[in-house]
Amino acid sequence: MYYSTVSCASIEHVTWLTETECHFDDDVAVFRFRLPDTFSTWAWEAVLSPDERVKAERYYRLQDRQRFSYARGLLRILAGKYTDQSPNSIQFTLSSMKKPELSGATGWHINVSHAGQWVLLAFAREPVGVDIEQVNDTFSWQDIVQQSFSRQEQEQLAETPDARHQFYELWTRKEALLKATGKGLDDDFAKIPSLKGIHSVRNDVLGETDSWSVLSFPTVNDYLSAVAYRPRLKFPKFFSIDSGYLEH
Repeated sequence: MYYSTVSCASIEHVTWLTETECHFDDDVAVFRFRLPDTFSTWAWEAVLSPDERVKAERYYRLQDRQRFSYARGLLRILAGKYTDQSPNSIQFTLSSMKKPELSGATGWHINVSHAGQWVLLAFAREPVGVDIEQVNDTFSWQDIVQQSFSRQEQEQLAETPDARHQFYELWTRKEALLKATGKGLDDDFAKIPSLKGIHSVRNDVLGETDSWSVLSFPTVNDYLSAVAYRPRLKFPKFFSIDSGYLEH
């Protein structure tokens, strides 16, 4: 039996750089973007593919249509910067694990997550996963703890004064790691480590053999986030995208 090493940690402060400070060549970069209050059709008119425009229109709720359009449009714009292509020429494919990837040998890996009014996008030189969750005060998180968390994780949740906050922190770490590996949610979710520290995980649980760093970081109030990346890469950089950037 072979094992992979997973290191989980958190940082209390993030320096959010502006998009003008991004050179689009960092080992790992995380971008945050807040959806505007007023919806614009710029995305499917100027950036999205015909298939993406059709998919956007299928969303019944305006917020869902807005979230998809802006997230995919922003992903295209940033991918164009990284690969020196026009946003319209960017093509996506699915890996064998059904994980979205950039087509061709671009040398870059991507991942996207959104919750509420916020979107996170990650670019890295190797596989990467990112997750953001909005803390929901009405969500009965206790109902899924037993099947989703290990015994040690359950014990920590039981001993933590702010258990709801802790639940979302652990959950985003698990999600980010699974999105990085492309494995997705399955029966092994409780076996995915999320407590701070270094863990040994069977390769069949992660679906691969390499090591990972999983980092929790603050995004905005009431939102918790995590990014999973290869530990041999440089520490992630964080950028904040203004809505006006999309109008360029």
